Amino acid sequence: MSDVESLRRALADGRADLLTALEGVTQEEFIRRPPGEPTDADARWPVRDVLWHVGMFEDWVRRGVDAARRGVEATAYEPRRRPAHVSTPALLLEWLAQTRRPTLVLLGKLRDEELGVAHRVGGRERTFARGLAHLGEHDREHARQVRQLRALASGAAS
Repeated sequence: MSDVESLRRALADGRADLLTALEGVTQEEFIRRPPGEPTDADARWPVRDVLWHVGMFEDWVRRGVDAARRGVEATAYEPRRRPAHVSTPALLLEWLAQTRRPTLVLLGKLRDEELGVAHRVGGRERTFARGLAHLGEHDREHARQVRQLRALASGAAS
């Protein structure tokens, strides 16, 4: 299996984990903000904002790799607010699909030799492979967060 195909598999596995964490999510679970004081910047996000962030981050990583392939330095990550009407599971699942499609197109263009190319992202150097692999890890990280948020909403966790 090529390195690009391994990346494609890692992205698919991470996304599958995230989608599994969302199975059967209710609208109430989807919009409920966790109680208490936030422990970090995203700790107060409801599930819908977690999904918005996942799509935003994927779009940024993909654009950075694509820009670097053309010799342009990647811009810093600047999150945008989720549009108010984008607040149902169906709309945010479509958002995730829309942000994944161009990533898969990019993977189809990359050759294994390109994966080791380094580019600057937010003042740090990162290879194409590392940036793209991080997307799968990022999905898994937020799948855990979604599970925790849903457990809070159901009263199963404190």
